[in-house]
Amino acid sequence: MVQCDAARLRDILEKTGVAVLGVRSGNGQAIFREQVLRDWATYGPGAEMKLGWSTDPVAVALRDALVRRVREFPAVRSVWVAQVRWRASGEEHLMLHVAVDEDLPSASAHRLMQILLREEVKLGQGHPKVGMLALNTTTHAESIAELDRQGLDTVRHDPESGRVQVISREYDDPPTAPAKDATA
Repeated sequence: MVQCDAARLRDILEKTGVAVLGVRSGNGQAIFREQVLRDWATYGPGAEMKLGWSTDPVAVALRDALVRRVREFPAVRSVWVAQVRWRASGEEHLMLHVAVDEDLPSASAHRLMQILLREEVKLGQGHPKVGMLALNTTTHAESIAELDRQGLDTVRHDPESGRVQVISREYDDPPTAPAKDATA
């Protein structure tokens, strides 16, 4: 058996010069057009992206909304709010990485995003796109540890105690006090 991610499938499609790529397996078959593979390689699993801390007002609003709403979702353990830059296209968006104690795809992470974007943070034309990636706390422990090392805004939830913790550079680096007027 050969395993290929979307970027590799797109590479095969481009090198062979065909317009459509067919893939067969014991479970069935699929036909992919070049644009579908290009989109998957650019934005899907395995796509290269650079994460960073964001001061975008939408990112701050999402973080604050998470603090208010995360207790409603006992399976959600942590959420990281990041500015993401897709290496292939250079496009920038906001991304929530949601660590959950449930099987993927996560109903809790999906419902949390629905509530955030329908009831808490209204996105307009000039706002960045917002995406979400659910991570299982056991299966994706290494990725979760890497997210913790990146200095992103993080909302942690302990469902047993009900405690919510916010980790943010905004709180770590308070603005400096204005200089006193030397003539006074």
